[in-house]
Amino acid sequence: MEKISTCLKNIFTLELRSLALLRIGMGAVILLDLCIRITDLRAFYSDEGVLPLETLFSYIWSSWGISIYTISGLWQIQALLFMVSALFAFFLLIGYKTQLSCVLCWFFMLSLHARNPLILQAGDDLLRLVLFWGMFLPLGNYYSLDSLTKPAPLAKQVFNVATVGYYIQILSVYFFAALLKTSPEWRSEGTAIYYALSLDQMVLPLGKLIYPYPNLLKWMTHMVWYLELLVPFLFLMPYKTSFFRKAGILGLIFLHTGIALTLFVGLFYIIGIVTLFGTIPKDWAVRIDKKIVGIRLFPSSIFEQGTYGIGKYFHLNRTLKTPLNMPAKIFLVPRNFVLSSVIAYTLLLNWQTTEYTINYLYRYDIDFIGQFLRINQKWGMFSPAVFKEDGWYVLAATTYSGHVIDIGRKGKAVDYKKPKSVVAIIKNDRWRKFMENSIAERYSYMGPLYCKFMFKKWNDANPKNRIKDLRIIYVMETTGANYRNEEPVHIELAFISD
Repeated sequence: MEKISTCLKNIFTLELRSLALLRIGMGAVILLDLCIRITDLRAFYSDEGVLPLETLFSYIWSSWGISIYTISGLWQIQALLFMVSALFAFFLLIGYKTQLSCVLCWFFMLSLHARNPLILQAGDDLLRLVLFWGMFLPLGNYYSLDSLTKPAPLAKQVFNVATVGYYIQILSVYFFAALLKTSPEWRSEGTAIYYALSLDQMVLPLGKLIYPYPNLLKWMTHMVWYLELLVPFLFLMPYKTSFFRKAGILGLIFLHTGIALTLFVGLFYIIGIVTLFGTIPKDWAVRIDKKIVGIRLFPSSIFEQGTYGIGKYFHLNRTLKTPLNMPAKIFLVPRNFVLSSVIAYTLLLNWQTTEYTINYLYRYDIDFIGQFLRINQKWGMFSPAVFKEDGWYVLAATTYSGHVIDIGRKGKAVDYKKPKSVVAIIKNDRWRKFMENSIAERYSYMGPLYCKFMFKKWNDANPKNRIKDLRIIYVMETTGANYRNEEPVHIELAFISD
């Protein structure tokens, strides 16, 4: 038992400095995400946009969902909530009231995701889940405002139930993503990357460059699948833990970088890399502390030396160990029980999404826990197979002067031919995800709302070139094997007239 305990401790022990970098990274990513989202404030979060509150509650609202963003459909209220959320993200970034800031960032992110689920992707889920575990991790011991007034811990590492939960959550993303890729395209044919790079709404210039080489794409397909499947085991090596953890981190960074260079995935790759920061091993953390964070605002190591920099202005005993007080000890046992239950829930839920599901292993009547805390998850990126249907939108409108224009392309003449770059005409990944979902049959109610929104938006912005009707058409192109595509099909999603 002692050997097992030692092995588990070696695997799941995290550096406090690495957790501080995780905190800084998450705060920065949340701010970046909010900056992108606020450009579509009216479109995605107000009653003037594509998903009014009435529609949200009627079609896709969970009975266990919570969201502060549903208190009003006014864009002004939404803007205020965005600013409050950004303030807490900034507090998390600088480490001010770190634990409280993390709780509030998690709550606001949970609320934001519940307000418009149609524009979410896997990176959103990952960031929200890591924030959940961050609430129970010591994120503020280094490089933070909090560290100015607290004694530095004697140990620079931490091992507890929360570190286990965070660690398992990170590894679950990749391992279960591999298990969910069950199609021959991933496991035998090796054509999944070919189909992914055939998606005009996602492929980037480098992706187009390598697209004509089927043997390379086959090798890349198998490499991606095996990376997702096997890299998590590198993080679980009980011996030479630091070496194998570094190899795992580099492997996943390589995976995310490859995705980012070839496919338009928004912030997914940044979130994937940032959420790995907490796993950085000791020697890398020390090197970062000395070389990269050598000049810093909130330097714990400077305080410990107390001989130069701003440390000389503070006379604190930085080596005192603060014992747990009685209330903390009392709540430690129930806290560990709850977090252990969340870990078990995460593993069981993810296992039940795979083809190896076991009847009665997981009870779906308790899924309200996942819905309420938003810890329910499924890592089905491009699984079980890459979708074959792809396309672009044509927003054909008739002006009062009799011209037929495409208001989605700044009023140019309507042209149903494939644009030179479909990605270039998509504003951001949120719109790409919305368009991907809006053509699904279960979201058929979205077409008319999108049409109404674009109709009003154009007329408000172009009073001298108003339109009297608008027809939204999706030009769908199906990718076949061996670089053969079917003829595009025009699908009318909605029509509105003045």
